[in-house]
Amino acid sequence: MKLTNLIGFAAVLLCCAPFAGAQEDGAKQDKLRAFVVKGKSSGYLLIENAGGKNKFQYIPRGSVDQKVEDDVKNCTVFKLMTPADLVDALGEFRANDLDAARKELAGVRKKYDHYLGLPENPAAIAAVYELKTAVRQKDWAAVPGLADSLPKDDPTLNDFDLTMAKVAPVVAAAAAGGDAAPVEAMLADKELLKSVSSEVYGWLCYAHACALEAKLKGGVTAENAKTANEAIDRFCQCVVSHHGVAPELPLDAMKRAMNLLWNMPGVQDYAKSAKAPLDAKAWAGAPANFRDAAAMAYLLKTVYAPEAKDEVVDKIATYYYNAAKDRKKED
Repeated sequence: MKLTNLIGFAAVLLCCAPFAGAQEDGAKQDKLRAFVVKGKSSGYLLIENAGGKNKFQYIPRGSVDQKVEDDVKNCTVFKLMTPADLVDALGEFRANDLDAARKELAGVRKKYDHYLGLPENPAAIAAVYELKTAVRQKDWAAVPGLADSLPKDDPTLNDFDLTMAKVAPVVAAAAAGGDAAPVEAMLADKELLKSVSSEVYGWLCYAHACALEAKLKGGVTAENAKTANEAIDRFCQCVVSHHGVAPELPLDAMKRAMNLLWNMPGVQDYAKSAKAPLDAKAWAGAPANFRDAAAMAYLLKTVYAPEAKDEVVDKIATYYYNAAKDRKKED
């Protein structure tokens, strides 16, 4: 989302004179203040409503019901104050309490919808994060509606947000096991990818992998192993693209990649003859898919614990040969 001129904003906070229309305290909870710099005047205004895109309405000091309309473009600085309920909702989102975050974000979106049209308004911000939350929850049925309802003409949304709204319904369809072709087309669209964040690129990779995985009816065989390998690669790209972001999709992607590797031809046959944990010689002679599955299981246990707690993960991880651990023993 667009950033206001924060340097200028900080400077005027330090040296501003009271704005002619500054409001008294006691505003209603659903009314927001904005810090405004216009000409030589600066201060806080109590904003009643948006009067259209980039237009705002306020009641001048000393008046009861006389609304004045102005345009954000006439202001050097126009910064809506972030309400506490949006701060709380985003805190839940970042703390991975997604049920609480989604409920609170929906409430913020509805409560402050009369500010749509103003830059960085809480309703538009909440709508963007509500969609992100639904994707993190893998609520594929809800994603298209949330994407469609984003206020796409709002100045709060940037090109990355608009592309996310375009991509999300295609992601939802493919991630639910639908056709891979639409998401493949997006992954091949160089112009579209210019305005795709790393996280949303990860959504595309995850969805593509899910659609490919859905083609493996009856399990992985020698005939469809190529498709399985393509799905594994896409799941791994999802993990890399989500580095440092949200854990839900990469965790699921890594589990699914591990399971595909574990079900590749010959892998479980080798596991039956192997003794866990493997030594260096047995590890070197193991099939590549076996080693990759074991390494991925070990990574799940160490990076995503305790969320990755799973009997299958635990079982496969026991085969992992940790060369670094052996070196420490020798030292």
